[in-house]
Amino acid sequence: MPIMLRSTVGPFDDSFIQRVARIERSLIGHGVAPSQFTILKDRALAAPPSWDYTLLRGDDACRLTLPDDLAFMNHIDVCCRALDDAPATVFESDGDHLAARLMEWIELLATV
Repeated sequence: MPIMLRSTVGPFDDSFIQRVARIERSLIGHGVAPSQFTILKDRALAAPPSWDYTLLRGDDACRLTLPDDLAFMNHIDVCCRALDDAPATVFESDGDHLAARLMEWIELLATV
């Protein structure tokens, strides 16, 4: 199953939707089920107009406030590229471990 996308403020950009498929393939390639993740998009209180993006996995959640869908996708891309570029010995073959690592990296990006 794919990553679940939810929005309280209208649809995600078409280009975002297209890139989600690549992220899902990357996750699957590392033994991580995309269906473990939900992406929520809500209106942020920050000005100028921006959006709160929350990535959920079970009880874990991280939120980033960004100007648009593509900025959020760029953050996800950075994390997935790190997974793709890491030597196989860096990670356990356990998909749950990899999913947890992905959430940690996204959380770190949220603080930068």
